[in-house]
Amino acid sequence: YEPQEGSVFINGKNLTDYSYADISKNIIYLGQDEPILDFTVDEYLKQIRSDVTSDEIDRIRKLLNLPDGDFRIEHNGSNLSGGQKKKMIIAKMLLKEKEASMIILDEIEAGLDADTMNWFIDHVNEQIRDNSKIFLIITHLDQIDYHINKNITFWTDILNDTKNLGISQSPLVCKAVFYYKDCLKNNW
Repeated sequence: YEPQEGSVFINGKNLTDYSYADISKNIIYLGQDEPILDFTVDEYLKQIRSDVTSDEIDRIRKLLNLPDGDFRIEHNGSNLSGGQKKKMIIAKMLLKEKEASMIILDEIEAGLDADTMNWFIDHVNEQIRDNSKIFLIITHLDQIDYHINKNITFWTDILNDTKNLGISQSPLVCKAVFYYKDCLKNNW
C-alpha cells in the first residue's frame, strides 16, 4: 500500500524504491492462523522456498517431527493437530530466516508441545544473539524467556467492561528486539 501522506523510508531509501520481492524477502510474518495450503508436506515446503533441497526438507521434517513428506495436508490443515500446524509455520521461518532482516512472530508458541517450545525459544534466542535481525514477538505468554531488549505490555479490555462479564483483564505482551545500529544499517 502506498502511504496516503508523506513517505516511508528504510535506511534513508524511500520504500517505493524497493521491489515487492525485496520487501517480502527481508520481512517474514508468521501469524498464529497462517493458511496451510493443500499440498503434501514436501510440496508445501517447496512452495515456501523453491530452491530448498531434499536434504534440507528431511532435516526440517526430522527436527520438527513433521509427518512424512508424502502426507497430504487437507483443507487448510484440518487433518493436522494444532501443534503440527504451528510446526509447519515454524518450518516456513526456518526456510526463510537466513535472508530476512525482520521476523514478526505472532502467537507462534501457542499449541506447541514443551520440547518443541523449548527448542523454538532457544532457536529464536540464538537468532537474536546474532544481532543481524529485528524480531517483533507478539505473545500472551509473558513468562517465556526471550532474550529481548524491549518489552511492551498492552492490557486488553474485553468490550471495555470486564467487570460485568466476570472476566479479569489479561496482558497481551508484545516483545520487540531492535538492534538498530547493527541490523538496520547493514541489512537494508
